[in-house]
Amino acid sequence: MKLLEIVEGDKIKCESCGWSWKISEGGDDLYICHKCGNDTNVDTIDESLKELKFIDSISDKHQKEIDYNREIGLFRDFDISKYKKMYPPKNDSKDTKEELKTLSSLPEQKDFVEKYDRIFKSFKEYAEQKDHKIPKSQIKEVIKSAAGIVYELKYHFNRPRPQQIAEKHDMKIGGMDLESAKSPSYPSGHSVQSKIVGEMLVESTKDLEYRNIAEKISISRNVGRVHFPSDSKLGEKLGEDLFEFLKNKR
Repeated sequence: MKLLEIVEGDKIKCESCGWSWKISEGGDDLYICHKCGNDTNVDTIDESLKELKFIDSISDKHQKEIDYNREIGLFRDFDISKYKKMYPPKNDSKDTKEELKTLSSLPEQKDFVEKYDRIFKSFKEYAEQKDHKIPKSQIKEVIKSAAGIVYELKYHFNRPRPQQIAEKHDMKIGGMDLESAKSPSYPSGHSVQSKIVGEMLVESTKDLEYRNIAEKISISRNVGRVHFPSDSKLGEKLGEDLFEFLKNKR
């Protein structure tokens, strides 16, 4: 049943007991029946939510990133087939709605999000503070090559960003409009790339702070409401595996 089938003008009707109430008087739980307590929204969410995608087609820029890694990137021989079977929670699932609630509960920290939006810069600034000599060209190549893997998975799943799904639920979760969030949500590219770079630098410098920086980069995407926690979780897992892949190639 579609949501529109229970909305009558400016009122919502409970399909369980027949009671109706004004939308303006629904309060925070708009679809909870005021008489019998039935949650009319559980089975009546707009059907379009189930089919919602981030975008209909891949951008030329992102296709080029995918092609670059497939042809000459560091991860061209990395098998991503198992990751293509690791699906995110469905758009209309309780898990996704709980993730939205988690995001909305996080403190909004614009400075924190903007600081860790730039992956290379985040590591570079700390390295300079500690006078660490880091392989800048290699790090940039890792980030570029990993982007191809990430985009291939992102467009495979085509998961909407949190704001897109939140709008379908009439939820206000806050957040920021970041230029780095103009692609499907799952997995988090920042989580993938920062994990690889962080582990590389921990290995070469023995300084565990690089791992902490990677974690902050990953978390910043949740604080900015541009990624679900499940996006970050898969991203960190993939980043760990890509790091191990690089180690084994030496």
